[in-house]
Amino acid sequence: MGYEENVAFNNAEAITKYSSIYQYDPLGRVGDGGYPSTNAWGANIFTATNKETLRAVGFYATDIDVNYNIYIYGNVTTNSPTNGTLLLSQTGASTYSGYHTVALSAPVDLLSGQLFSVVIKFINSSYTKPVAREYVRAGYSSRATCSPGQSYVSPDGISWSDLATGHPAANVCIKAYAVRTFVPVIGDFDNDGLADPAVVDADGYWTIWWSTGNYTPGRFTNPMYVAGGTPVAADFDNDGLADPAMVDADGYWHIWWSSWDYNPTHSGGPTLVAGGIPLAADFDNDGLADPAMVDADGYWHIWWSSWDYNPTHSGGPTYMAGGIPLAGDFDADGLADPTMVGVDSYWTMWMSNSGYAPVRSSAPFIP
Repeated sequence: MGYEENVAFNNAEAITKYSSIYQYDPLGRVGDGGYPSTNAWGANIFTATNKETLRAVGFYATDIDVNYNIYIYGNVTTNSPTNGTLLLSQTGASTYSGYHTVALSAPVDLLSGQLFSVVIKFINSSYTKPVAREYVRAGYSSRATCSPGQSYVSPDGISWSDLATGHPAANVCIKAYAVRTFVPVIGDFDNDGLADPAVVDADGYWTIWWSTGNYTPGRFTNPMYVAGGTPVAADFDNDGLADPAMVDADGYWHIWWSSWDYNPTHSGGPTLVAGGIPLAADFDNDGLADPAMVDADGYWHIWWSSWDYNPTHSGGPTYMAGGIPLAGDFDADGLADPTMVGVDSYWTMWMSNSGYAPVRSSAPFIP
């Protein structure tokens, strides 16, 4: 034990914290490189595989007391990690050598297929090989691979060299961590009288926990999405099945009708409360969903389908700090129950069949 090296993990994070990892060094640090200086730059160009949010980067400090500058560029061109739009820059320092995961000072949104780069300037205290690398070493990392256009190094952050050109099967040890954004929705997607929890990811795909299938998740095969829209689900056509919908920033409702093979249309006019959160459910038990908005104070504004979609609002707030408002018929009485999903992913429902008394779910619903 410890014949050559010992390893300690300080404040290791759960592997579920991020949904995506971008890397070219799955084997990790094999050795280090640099120039005749304690400063050097390293960079990786990645292709975003999903619409998601970049939250952290990972790299090795090859010395004690290392300062670093992190830069994230979007829409870069191949062969130039800094030829793009600078999306974020931040500085930091590490007291100890080893691998570090550094949270970004602000989230960076990525689009599927977008080229982005993570560029780091390393400023070591004494060691003149600041950039950790993975490469082929016989009997140790012989399966390391690389391709041109992935990893770059530079003495000054201006003139860049593709690491694959002079060092076959070598990559810079820089990783990027991202999360996909999931928005919770509810609706009776299987026409059994019970609401089904669901989430919509950043690409517009809907995953549903079907009540008729013992809450086993399934997914719509095609995305249902409007750029910048907020997803809701409710039965707008009175066929017993919830219709996926998106409410755009102008308050127009785009609905994929289940009775029309999930083809979309949109409302003739906006249904909007400034700063409100949209949702829809059958609050008046006429078989048709009522568009609604929950304002910042927790008041629910409802456009009643049984009243020619004229609006009214609740007599008092139904609210939970930091919660996301939803609505669905959880007690099968024909009336939608106002619901809030907390930051811990537990669901609290104000049940209409018990005077709108709140009930909390026994477990969180997370994908």
